[in-house]
Amino acid sequence: TIIANSMTVPIMVMLQVEQSMIWLMAFVTALAFWAHNWETRNTNYRRLPLVGGLESIWTALVVMTLTSIYGVEIWQRSWFGVSLLLVFYWLGLSALLWVVIKSLLTSRIRWADYWGFIIALLPISVWLLLMASGYQDSNLFVYVGYITMGFMATLLTGNLMRHLWLGGDYQRFEPVTPVLGLLVLIAGVSNIGASVMSVLECGLISLICVIAIGRVIYQGIHSYRVLMKVQASAD
Repeated sequence: TIIANSMTVPIMVMLQVEQSMIWLMAFVTALAFWAHNWETRNTNYRRLPLVGGLESIWTALVVMTLTSIYGVEIWQRSWFGVSLLLVFYWLGLSALLWVVIKSLLTSRIRWADYWGFIIALLPISVWLLLMASGYQDSNLFVYVGYITMGFMATLLTGNLMRHLWLGGDYQRFEPVTPVLGLLVLIAGVSNIGASVMSVLECGLISLICVIAIGRVIYQGIHSYRVLMKVQASAD
C-alpha cells in the first residue's frame, strides 16, 4: 500500500492529473489491499487475485518507462477521442474497483470491519479531497498526506494478517489516528480559501504520519518475534 501510493501519486502529479482523481486512485488502492486481506480473514483462504493492488505498482512502472522514452507529451495523444492518460487511469481504477467488489462480495459481511476502515481513513481522505486541492504552495505536505493514507492502510491490513496467521488481537483502527485525522479536517475547513496550509494542518499531518510509521514498525517487529517463538516451539 505504501509503495503503491508513493509511486502512483507523484507520477499523477507529474502528469498534472486532477487532484480529485489522484485522491480517488490513492483511496481505492488502499481499499483494494485491505479488502483482499479482509476476504482472506473471513474465508480462511489465501489466493492472489488475477488483478489486484500490486498491479497499480506495475502500471506505475510502465507509465514511468513510457514517459522516459517518449516524454510527457505521449499521454496527451488521443485514443478514440480520449487521451491515453485517461485510458490508463480508468483501466487501472476499474481493475482495482473490481478487486474491492469481488473481495467484499466473496467474504462474509462484518459491518464493523467496514466501519473500522472508514473511520481510520475518512477524515484525512476528506481533507485531501476538499482542502488540499486548493493549496498551491504546500505540495510536500499534500504528498505526506497521501503517504499517511498508505501507512494507515498498511496498519489496518497488518492487523488483519496478524489476527489471521499469528492469533493476535484484531484492531479495526488505531484510536489516536482517527482523532488526529478529524482535527486535520477541522483545521482544513477553518482554513478554506487560503493558498497555503496552516501550521496546525502541517503539524497534524506530520504527527499522524510519524505515529503510523512507528506503529507499522512496531507491528512488524512484534509479528517477527511472535513468528520466531512459534517456529521455536514447533521445533
